[in-house]
Amino acid sequence: MDWLTVRLRRTLLLEGLDAPENRAIVRVGLILAAAAMILRLLFWLYTGRCWEDALITCLHSENFALGLGLTHVRPGEPPLQGFSSPLGLLVPLMADLVRVGSGLGFIKLVSVPAAALTVVYILAIGIHPAVRLAPPLIGLVMGFVAFEHHQILFGMSGMETQLAVLVLVMSFYYVIAWKPAALGVSLGLCMLARPDFAFWAVIVGVYGLFHDRKGLIKTVIPVSLALYLPWIAFTILYYGSPIPHTIIAKGLGYVKWHEAPGALTPAGILGHTWKILSEQILVMLGPTFCGHG
Repeated sequence: MDWLTVRLRRTLLLEGLDAPENRAIVRVGLILAAAAMILRLLFWLYTGRCWEDALITCLHSENFALGLGLTHVRPGEPPLQGFSSPLGLLVPLMADLVRVGSGLGFIKLVSVPAAALTVVYILAIGIHPAVRLAPPLIGLVMGFVAFEHHQILFGMSGMETQLAVLVLVMSFYYVIAWKPAALGVSLGLCMLARPDFAFWAVIVGVYGLFHDRKGLIKTVIPVSLALYLPWIAFTILYYGSPIPHTIIAKGLGYVKWHEAPGALTPAGILGHTWKILSEQILVMLGPTFCGHG
């Protein structure tokens, strides 16, 4: 395994993977990374599960490959951005441009090594000198990332879930290790993975202002913008707005809790916060997804 740890350290700029004192936990991490891939492949082969949002997204890429435009609707109608994750579209698009209809399987395939890399980045965070967690705790977190059922259910159903988790954990590591160029890449990918990751990008920006303002301004921001701004420019020119129509539809369709009487009082805010937290905790700890899938 020594050659693999050296290759990972050099390619991903990960510190401490080949240090003698980390050899045991690194070995555990690589085993868990392999187990994460095997489990996802078995789940894929056994269930063949597809999530309807993935089918909607892949229809955009198939339409584009067929010359109908990057849209969900019929030819002749205005382009409709019926997906929220640019990365969730661009990955299957690469396959659909080669063979129409192969995009859904391709994003599932890409999610398999993405799961392994997520485990590796968790390992790198745990052994980094600025963190230095106890090996059992590192193993626990790596095991959670490798086997947590929501990542498997959605990542192996054609969603961008596993890719989003990977790039977010990547950015965690590069913030801790403070590698500006790599951090810029990971933050750009975060914005392409999920628009709500903008909150995390802002947090990193505030931290960077105090930690290394020069590196933030000269490297992190330009690199991340170089990755993300082309997509923003494209959506403005093509769709008329960078805001996905999915977000607009959800904003119009869901009940707005803050419009209820007394919702913005301290008691109302506290009550709604507790309701959301309790529901999300139950969903995350539950053995299955509490929805229609």
